Amino acid sequence: MYLDILIPLGRALLSAARHHIVFLSIVFMAIIALNRFLTRKKRLRKRLLKHGLVGTGTILGRATTGWRSTTEIEYDLALLVKPEGREGYQTHLRTWIPRVYMSRCEIGVPMPVRIDPRNPERLVLTFPELRVIRRPLDWRVMGLGTAILLGAFLPGLWGVK
Repeated sequence: MYLDILIPLGRALLSAARHHIVFLSIVFMAIIALNRFLTRKKRLRKRLLKHGLVGTGTILGRATTGWRSTTEIEYDLALLVKPEGREGYQTHLRTWIPRVYMSRCEIGVPMPVRIDPRNPERLVLTFPELRVIRRPLDWRVMGLGTAILLGAFLPGLWGVK
């Protein structure tokens, strides 16, 4: 009698689990595809920095696109690109430039670039890595924060109002 109820119930649960697994795997694959799509420029930049041809790009003109972050500004650059050992050509590049390098990005200033050997229109400006100096928290700040937390919570623990 119980088997008559349990067997169809088990089959229904197993069928529902299969549908959930299929649904979750489709969602997981969509997340992976979206991540690949959103990080394609970053991967291209990494590849060019590692395997690109070395060259120089002289800035002929620049204009902001209006997009800004706290550390970078997006620019449209007109460049005269000269790969090492090859003839120069003009191209346009839309790129984010760190604010600390804005003084180096003036018109007429040559900038180091890396160029895609298969498609010379693809290139990236190369900036030296920024060194971030990390300082440990000052013990006085940590002590003040601890004192504030203890002052707020300890009286309640002891029943003091």
